[in-house]
Amino acid sequence: MRNATLLLPIALVPVAASAETALSSREANLVQSVTFQSAASEAALKRLYDTKLNEQRNRLLAQEGTLKQLRAQAKAAGAAAGAARARADELERRLAAEKAAFNDALAARDAEFARFAATSARIFETRDGAAALKLLLLNTPDAARQARDLLRLAADREAAADARAGAVRNAARWRDSAIQTLDQRDKGNLTTLQAIEDWEAVVATGAAEHWDWVTLGRLYVDQNRLGDAARAAEKAAETATDDRDRSVALNELGNILVQRQDLPGAIARYQRSLDIAEALAKLDPTSAQAQRDVSVSLNKIADVLVQRQDLPGAIARYQRSLDIAERLAKLDPTSAQAQRDVSVSLDKIADVLVQRQDLPGAIERYQRSLDIRERLAKLDPTSAQAQRDVSISLDNIADVLVQRGDLPGAIARYQRSLDIRERLAKLDPTSAQAQRDVSVSLNKIADVLVQRQ
Repeated sequence: MRNATLLLPIALVPVAASAETALSSREANLVQSVTFQSAASEAALKRLYDTKLNEQRNRLLAQEGTLKQLRAQAKAAGAAAGAARARADELERRLAAEKAAFNDALAARDAEFARFAATSARIFETRDGAAALKLLLLNTPDAARQARDLLRLAADREAAADARAGAVRNAARWRDSAIQTLDQRDKGNLTTLQAIEDWEAVVATGAAEHWDWVTLGRLYVDQNRLGDAARAAEKAAETATDDRDRSVALNELGNILVQRQDLPGAIARYQRSLDIAEALAKLDPTSAQAQRDVSVSLNKIADVLVQRQDLPGAIARYQRSLDIAERLAKLDPTSAQAQRDVSVSLDKIADVLVQRQDLPGAIERYQRSLDIRERLAKLDPTSAQAQRDVSISLDNIADVLVQRGDLPGAIARYQRSLDIRERLAKLDPTSAQAQRDVSVSLNKIADVLVQRQ
């Protein structure tokens, strides 16, 4: 879940790869630990849920606790600590090997985690990187900020020191650093603004790729910087290398146009994206990603139809999207993403039912959505997105209760939603969305209090 510059008392050296900068075995073990403990690894496990991998992770975490106890015993024993140190060293060596095997197995199963793991290997296998990873293992906001500053300084120094380095190499170096910042932001240790700064450094090299622009554009949206987000979405379209990239870029452009109230422009781009997604899904009907892309585009088109008051057209597309989402969730019942997609479609259908004054039908779907989201939030209590989803569902149910005249029930749910949103806003004070959510909750509670007078 997400700017001060803190200079470290560490001698900075060039980051160029060489025998002089090779990691010791101890530092290489720490690389595996940082990767193992990352938000990226947790997200990958949620996406594909493998019982054996989860059991292995839990066993390794338990052994980490044992290792900490052995280290504490060795420290307390002082001069007589030889045996305890030897046991701790042996356990640490075995843990490092098992973590490496775990990371390799997870990377083989999940492309996004593989990208993160490869990035970690490159960026940490240097002296500056080794210093940064020791800080990241502390898993605190201050340590994450210091690690980020160190990685940024190293990246900046490398680019300045090596005038022959090409734009592609510089972009890759900055991207490595930015991916680490994004991971720490998702863990709640760094902020959206810091993530934006690092991804802006990637695109400033002139060699940014499609997903660099997509990531940066979404971060801009989080800060309500729509002009910057639109430029990033256009760049994402220019740098697309295949049809799916083009489909994603069209949806990003459509999202910006919706916020600017250009509904004809938005629906035109969403429809083009849907056409691409349906063609790709037809080519590979077994691809869950291709089917999900169709579902996402259907929802986006329906959202615009709702604003145009074409409720029959909207609900027909929402239902098609829900059918796809439920089918994918049934095929992979342990996928958090698949379950969340079902909850999103349920909410959207319920929104239309509210406009049709079918309040019982609406609240039944809102409650089903809340049940899914509370379960996902319990499984991943550190996820800002999962917590925010719960607050949205609570607001939706409360809105219907207000229409039914159940003001005590409504205000209880609004207050639960506000508690969640205030906690998220405190974690990432640079997020415009998080601050706006708090404002919305306060206004809803105030409206009910006025009605109760």
